[in-house]
Amino acid sequence: MGNVCSRLLGRERITRWTASDGIIFSVRLVQIKLAGFKSFVDPTSIHVPGQLVGVVGPNGCGKSNVIDAVRWVLGESRAAALRGDSMQDVIFNGSVNRTPLARASVELIFDNAQGRAAGQWSQYAEISVKRILQRDGESSYYINGAHVRRRDITDMFLGTGLGPRAYAIMEQGIITRIIEAKPEELRVFLEEAAGISKYKERRRETESRLAGTRGNLARITDIRTELATQLEKLQAQAAVATRYKEYHSELQLRQQLLWYARRRDAAAERERHALEMSKVGNELEAENARLRQLESRVETARAAHYRAGDGLNAAQAALYAANAEVARFESELRHVEETRQRLEGQHTERLAQLGSWREQRAQLTQALHMWAARAGTARERSTEAQTKLGEENARLPQAEQAFRAGQERLSETRSQLLQAESRLQLEQANLSHLERGAQALQQRRERLESELQTLAEPDAAAVNALRERSAALEAAVQAAQAGHESLQAECAALEERSAAAGEALGAAQREHAAAEAQLATLRQIQAAAEDNAPLREWLERHGLGALPRLWQKLRIDRGWETAVESVLRERLHALELSEAARLQSVLADRPPAKASVFARGNSTGTPAAPGYEPLASKIRAVDPAVSGALADWLAGA
Repeated sequence: MGNVCSRLLGRERITRWTASDGIIFSVRLVQIKLAGFKSFVDPTSIHVPGQLVGVVGPNGCGKSNVIDAVRWVLGESRAAALRGDSMQDVIFNGSVNRTPLARASVELIFDNAQGRAAGQWSQYAEISVKRILQRDGESSYYINGAHVRRRDITDMFLGTGLGPRAYAIMEQGIITRIIEAKPEELRVFLEEAAGISKYKERRRETESRLAGTRGNLARITDIRTELATQLEKLQAQAAVATRYKEYHSELQLRQQLLWYARRRDAAAERERHALEMSKVGNELEAENARLRQLESRVETARAAHYRAGDGLNAAQAALYAANAEVARFESELRHVEETRQRLEGQHTERLAQLGSWREQRAQLTQALHMWAARAGTARERSTEAQTKLGEENARLPQAEQAFRAGQERLSETRSQLLQAESRLQLEQANLSHLERGAQALQQRRERLESELQTLAEPDAAAVNALRERSAALEAAVQAAQAGHESLQAECAALEERSAAAGEALGAAQREHAAAEAQLATLRQIQAAAEDNAPLREWLERHGLGALPRLWQKLRIDRGWETAVESVLRERLHALELSEAARLQSVLADRPPAKASVFARGNSTGTPAAPGYEPLASKIRAVDPAVSGALADWLAGA
């Protein structure tokens, strides 16, 4: 292939590379192709047109990379021989202006016009040797585009002096190493130059294969011995298996005979049972007929029993009524007897009291003047009590009027209810005071009546007057109690109305909160639509800015606003355009953003799947004209 010599010319290092003359090598190198190898980031071709070719350039321009590429494509696997730390260093690793590459490839093209290449490749006029290395470490070799092994490339150049570590590539220090080499090392170079290294390599491979074959024969002998031992065991097992098959066949035959016998017995047993079942069926029909007769008799007896029971119940009812009447008569008789005895006792007591009254009459006559004075005082006190009672009766309508006014004010505010309750408590206190006064008057009246009974007959008019006044006081007290009960009933009614008003207020507050939430959602949608200034200007230009949007004609259930907005999206701002001419004029000028329009019409959407609640059930259209387009959009039309 040539040698490499370096000489120092001034301050520049020049490397010369020459191709072989065909004496040492059977083929001639005509071209080197590099792509992604070290500094050759772009695909580069180096032509070798003659016997002597030189590569000239300053230090660091990549002259040595050419020789590294030749050594690498011939199968060099040591990174140190290629002046790197790892094999991935041969791939271009990037620079300030270029990104790293993922692979490196080098291809050598040889001229084989004379057909001197060894082996199967002699038929080709041109031979291409190529190596590709991926950044993940995968390395591939090719000869004339066919994927080969690294060993195939080594065998191809074996004995020609060309290889990754052969003497054909002369670099700095190689001459010194050859001169100073030991006899064993020098022998390698001489054998390579003489062309016998190829045969020694083949001899080494053949000996290695023979050693492997001998080892395989030894293993085969061991396996044969082991298989012979296993064969004896398998023959014994085969004999056992043969006997097992015979016994198994005999067992199957006997089982089939047994099944046949059982089947025949079962058929006979089934016929016998069928006859018995037929006989039992006839007996059952006869028993059913007798049972129906007995049921008919039982129904007749049951009806007679029911009739007898009804008669017995009627007789018992009459007996109970007679017993009740007898008990009532006995009770009345006992009551009459007790009344007669009580009247007789009262008559005896009255006679005794009459004697006592006659004896006391003289004493009462003397005390008449004193009691007359006391009666005057009692009249004055009764007059005062009657006056107070009249005042209370006069104040009672005022309290009722105030309570009615409080009832009217209660429907407006709870504070008025508290005022009415305070007034009611005041009236209750007054009523309690009146009741206590009435009780005192009642006690005084009883005391006066007991005293008047002991007075003489001329004071009967005064006693009647006192009784009339006492009766008037009782009537006033009863009226006050009736008013108190009425006030309590009205208070309970007011509390019920207050509770109902509270519930209505809570419902109104919930509706107000729902309305505020829906209003906030609509404001957000409106704000999102108004933020698009170009679309707003486009709508104003076509006279569509004042048209109502679709969302303004919808009422969405609370909690479903986000779902509806996610499904309809920009269609919430759709405009109604039913005029075809106007729609064509609008479509002629495309809007700057997404805009939706709809026309009045019926829905073409599909019904919801069974078991699922459609989203349309959560939306109510204020304008029925938008229902068709809304249903189509929700159904995905």
